[in-house]
Amino acid sequence: MNRVPLWGVLAGIVAVFVAMVSLGYRYSVEQSNRAVGIMVEMPTVRAFAHAEGVSVAEALARLQSAGATGVALQEQTVRQIMPNTGTQFVVPSNDIDRFERGMRRNGPPIGQVRGVQGEGGFNGTLLDSDDLDLFLNTPIGIDPDEAKLVTNAGLELIARHSNQAGYNAADVRDVLAESKALGATAYLPAGDAVLGYRTAQNATIQALQENNLYYLTTEFSV
Repeated sequence: MNRVPLWGVLAGIVAVFVAMVSLGYRYSVEQSNRAVGIMVEMPTVRAFAHAEGVSVAEALARLQSAGATGVALQEQTVRQIMPNTGTQFVVPSNDIDRFERGMRRNGPPIGQVRGVQGEGGFNGTLLDSDDLDLFLNTPIGIDPDEAKLVTNAGLELIARHSNQAGYNAADVRDVLAESKALGATAYLPAGDAVLGYRTAQNATIQALQENNLYYLTTEFSV
């Protein structure tokens, strides 16, 4: 039987010692700065409210009392705010501003949308039906009413935004600033890509710093 050389044994001992020092340091740091939060997605909150027969506000209060610390709001799309989904559409009055911002950031060219503002909202027409799917899936930011429910419940608001092919650096800053203005304290990417492609990633970092937003990643979920 071949014997392990002495230098191999010594190298193994040194490796174990170094690993133990590293793990010990990490353990001491984590113990002195323990920060754990429990986040709930808003659709889960609504499902809980429905099951319990209570309002969303009451459901949020119960979750906060049970130990939840934050609620994640997924950005909405044009499809979610319109009474219909055809080339003839109506944008409710209270959503017109964010609809227009979404169009500027990553929607069809503004010349392809025509409309007038009436009593019921913005009555519009999408001129090219081939752009309908792109139009309906245009992100317009998180819901201000839901954001208010979360912050009023004393819970942290986590904004979830997906990366969009049309976003430039200014768009990235705009998106995060809007969520901050609604009370967001952190940004959690929706999907597997952070806001901003290679040419705009520095803008993402800068916008997070300027708006004092934490960047979160999902460690595990249920």
